Amino acid sequence: MRTTIGQVVGVPYIAPGSSQPVDYDYDYVSYSMGVNYRVSNSFSLFARHSLGGRAGADALLFSPAISATSGALLNEDASHDSVRQTEAGFKYRDNGVSLNLTGFYATTKGTYLPTIADSLGIKTPTLVSRSYRTYGAELEGAVRRGPFSVTGSLTVTGGEIKAAEQAALVGKEPRRQPTFLYTLTPQFDVDQFTIGANVLGQTSSYADDVNLLKMPGFTTVGVFARFRPVERIELGLNASNLFNTKAITEVNTGGGAVPATGLGTVRTLYGRLISASAQFFF
Repeated sequence: MRTTIGQVVGVPYIAPGSSQPVDYDYDYVSYSMGVNYRVSNSFSLFARHSLGGRAGADALLFSPAISATSGALLNEDASHDSVRQTEAGFKYRDNGVSLNLTGFYATTKGTYLPTIADSLGIKTPTLVSRSYRTYGAELEGAVRRGPFSVTGSLTVTGGEIKAAEQAALVGKEPRRQPTFLYTLTPQFDVDQFTIGANVLGQTSSYADDVNLLKMPGFTTVGVFARFRPVERIELGLNASNLFNTKAITEVNTGGGAVPATGLGTVRTLYGRLISASAQFFF
């Protein structure tokens, strides 16, 4: 069923009037345990291991995982998605300098119901169940000297698909996972005013799990200023993506590569956005 309003066509994901029972329960165990060892007043080591999960819930509705007649769960593995993670690192604090370095390794499982095009290009809801392995490190730091401060972070990640409903996807790099993500925020702050900038960026990443189409990396810059003319009043000016950078975060072409039509859907960050504010504290 579809409805047409002018040039806009709406196609329901699930046909109106259709219904199926849902009658199942599930359970899983979550835990987290960690240790922190203080080596000195300014330096410490830490480690943590955790296991968590979330219910499949609406991601399973109208899928082969649930019986259309009884509502029972036919695929027990689809009842919930799990995340198992191990991380370790150090923390350093001294004389206005703060550093955190964390290395991590995680395995995850996900079951969901996207619309996938078949060999004829017909898109239908298809149950997808995949597991992933991800590893990397994250560095966070801050330095403050009087009214000047700089904070930033750098994350390095790698990963692969460990299991999938399509054997050809095993070993591929997960979609939308850049190798590097980074932030940087320099700031000058005194009693009467604050000025600063935000830099946010990432390297290129694959648009889909088949690893045929890549989204380019990007860096966006924002600036901000806050002025306090009198006590309890603050005026602000903020500009995000100041240089109007085209930052693509998601691409959907229906098959992982540019189709013959050359058309697809793309999601981007907002372009340049400037706002002003006034706050009164009481």
